[in-house]
Amino acid sequence: MAGWNTLQFGSIQHGPNAFSNGPLSDKTHEYRVPSPRLPSLPGVQQALTHAPSRSLSPEGIPSHPAVVPSASTTSSIQLPNASRGTSPPDDASSSADAQANTATWKTRNPGRPMVPTRASGKKLSAAEKASRELSRKSTAAKRELLANALKSFQEDNKAKIDAIARAHDVTEKYVKDLLGYQMNYHSTRKPTLKNALLHAKAKEVNGGKLLHHAMTIELREMVATDPHMQDLTPEEEAKYIQELQEFRDNRTHGVRANNEAAARDVLLTANNVAKTLDGLRDRTGIYASLFITRGHINDSVQTTWYGTDNSVVFWEDVFKHSAADVAWQYEQWACAQGQNIEERDSLGSMRKQCTAYISNGLKSLTGKRDVNMNYNNYETAIVQTYGVSLVRWPDGIVFQNPSNIGTVGDIRQLRDALRSGECHWKKLSKAEHDALTADLNTRRSAGEQVKKTRKKRSDAGTSRTSKRKEVEGTPGGGDC
Repeated sequence: MAGWNTLQFGSIQHGPNAFSNGPLSDKTHEYRVPSPRLPSLPGVQQALTHAPSRSLSPEGIPSHPAVVPSASTTSSIQLPNASRGTSPPDDASSSADAQANTATWKTRNPGRPMVPTRASGKKLSAAEKASRELSRKSTAAKRELLANALKSFQEDNKAKIDAIARAHDVTEKYVKDLLGYQMNYHSTRKPTLKNALLHAKAKEVNGGKLLHHAMTIELREMVATDPHMQDLTPEEEAKYIQELQEFRDNRTHGVRANNEAAARDVLLTANNVAKTLDGLRDRTGIYASLFITRGHINDSVQTTWYGTDNSVVFWEDVFKHSAADVAWQYEQWACAQGQNIEERDSLGSMRKQCTAYISNGLKSLTGKRDVNMNYNNYETAIVQTYGVSLVRWPDGIVFQNPSNIGTVGDIRQLRDALRSGECHWKKLSKAEHDALTADLNTRRSAGEQVKKTRKKRSDAGTSRTSKRKEVEGTPGGGDC
């Protein structure tokens, strides 16, 4: 496969269209995807075939060239459409309520907060339109003056940096590095009291719905003239800030109200993630692959994959299956799960997640693929042997195998700590490793059993005949 572009998307259309692949740049490189060769999961293929077609029309979602199928990009894989499925059963009316309960991500998560919808703008009078136009022109003029001033400053600054570099026989980049001309990464700003008061006033005047950005100036005037928002106590300030924080968390983690909103969110977010990874590739030279699929047969999200450079070829070279095959199986697996948020966070599921986080982190830090976590002899078998330690284990939770944690609250706390990186593997320094070794030796000298020994078999010391020899020695044995 030659001629891969840096940014490539492939998508599975839920309907008569097939896989489509296309770059987000001007040049186009197309390839046909072979039919899936992986075995289908039991029952999922039939469920996908008979699932109602919920693909959005072009009017429903602003499509991106990377995920819009065309005649030239249609391949031989045909995902089932509702038109090819069987006719609905006679008792379809009796199952209408059950169907409605799984129709959208929101209905499958009834207890979760919903992302608020955006309020439609009110009609403006001619005077209001004229006033806003004057304000817009004034703001544009100020921004232009600022841009010109910054441009002049940059030109003068560049000339001075060039002069300094020539005078001291160093490169321009070296001077910029000394001045601190480098990229800085920062997290999202914390809620401030000013923004919290604006948010509270917006909820008050518009019933909690989102407001247009143009109304921010009016809200500031309302806050400034509201006597109840002046001279607040520390408790009142904390309450306003907490409400704003909860609102932000809801916008990030709240569920979408319907399938159209969910599909639009996935489409826009996937494009942003792809552009971010593409820029990261340019800056650092990394390779990245990304797969996104719907989580239920009623969802209208398109299964999408992305890879920097020719990283999608990795799946063919190593696993002998194309990215389209992997995406197809990924979609079948996800639809077979059919779980909402609470079901995904079950006790068994979170136990597996914690075990995977701990095991993968240990293998990654030690560089040994065959190392296994040992909870019973953690200090000797892991910390002393490999010089690594699992730090910041949540307080109040006994250090043990996650499979032995019996409460959902404890396992969720541990899972969140591992997922956020708060609880992580750390490589010990030589001084720390020597201190641990000395402590273990001291405890051994004091008679403490540092390493737990395995329990002996009840028949230890006696000779045992293998079961295979016993089978072979019986008449007719050996062939089962």
